[in-house]
Amino acid sequence: MNVLQLKRFNLSVNVNEYPVKILDDITLSINKGKINTIIGESGCGKSLLCKSILKLLPVDSEYSGAILFNHHDKEYNLLADIDLQQVRGKIVSLLFQNPSSSLNPVLKCGSQIIDILPHNKKASKSSKIEFALDLLNEVSFQNPMEIFHKYPHELSGGEKQRFALALAIGCKPSLLIADEPLSSLDIDLKHNFIELIYKLKKIRKMTLLWVTHDLDFAQKFSDNVFVMYCGNIVESGTVQDVFENPSHPYTQALLNSFQSLKKDRPESIRGNISSFQNLPKGCNFYPRCDYKKSICTDTSPEYSEVSHGHIVKCYVQEK
Repeated sequence: MNVLQLKRFNLSVNVNEYPVKILDDITLSINKGKINTIIGESGCGKSLLCKSILKLLPVDSEYSGAILFNHHDKEYNLLADIDLQQVRGKIVSLLFQNPSSSLNPVLKCGSQIIDILPHNKKASKSSKIEFALDLLNEVSFQNPMEIFHKYPHELSGGEKQRFALALAIGCKPSLLIADEPLSSLDIDLKHNFIELIYKLKKIRKMTLLWVTHDLDFAQKFSDNVFVMYCGNIVESGTVQDVFENPSHPYTQALLNSFQSLKKDRPESIRGNISSFQNLPKGCNFYPRCDYKKSICTDTSPEYSEVSHGHIVKCYVQEK
């Protein structure tokens, strides 16, 4: 069963009063109970995709297509006229990349947790505090009462990320979207945070959509992988499909650059990622592609199936 589906999803944002298309024809399915990972270079639209799923972008952003959530066998279309407050945090929650910018600096941690407590107006003061302390304990704070009375700026980097995680899971969402939550943590803290979130996934039976630059993490911990380039999902499949049989030239180049880091002479992908304001006609990757055909310069390819569930958006792979 899919907990989330995007169908022909497009996003345009206004830049200097002109609409610029950022996400183009995104189609993906997030399997329930799995760890689904999005990989790709910086600037390819990964974070904007995460925010657009919950419509957390400026009000003048333009959306088209469909974003479908399945929750308790009921389907919600986010682009239809529904109450987003019934979705955000309760069905789908977002763990931001930088907790320092996503936490409220003028409220103590305890107050921020109580604010997300379901039906908090009906709860007694003691039950609110108990809820907050239980949640802090669940994300491995050894001193939850001390954290309860602190402001976010009084927490260390690792504590801030765990506190942000507590807020993200507080309303028991079915799907947790984690937007590069490891980027500001050192090696030991990364390892501990991965163990924590993996444990919470099992206990709470959550589905994870994880955004990362860390291909080693993606290979070791993912069930399914989506490869993103210039606002497109160019390849998707199981982690075995993508890492053992990469079929899009960009995926091949990305994995090759990752493998080359283990060698004496690392290799980079030639050229630079295109600006969204000046994307090439046709396939967005063709200026950097070693296998391009003449059709690649004129028309964007459609999705095609390499094998069951292994999807690629490329003319080179078309039979």
